[in-house]
Amino acid sequence: MYIKRKKYMFRYFDSKYDLTHFHAYFQNIIALKFFIKFADKSLKILAFSKAICKVIVELIWPFW
Repeated sequence: MYIKRKKYMFRYFDSKYDLTHFHAYFQNIIALKFFIKFADKSLKILAFSKAICKVIVELIWPFW
């Protein structure tokens, strides 16, 4: 089951109209919904921390 899911992961655009992959297609949609929900938050946090690091480096850099 896991191998099958992994095989069709992020390939649901190809198998959209293929009935044999329909179950995997719906599974991928559900997985993507959850992924986007959590990734959106983590990406915002990552971007924020990256910006802070950049500012700190730019502030400290001249004194090195």
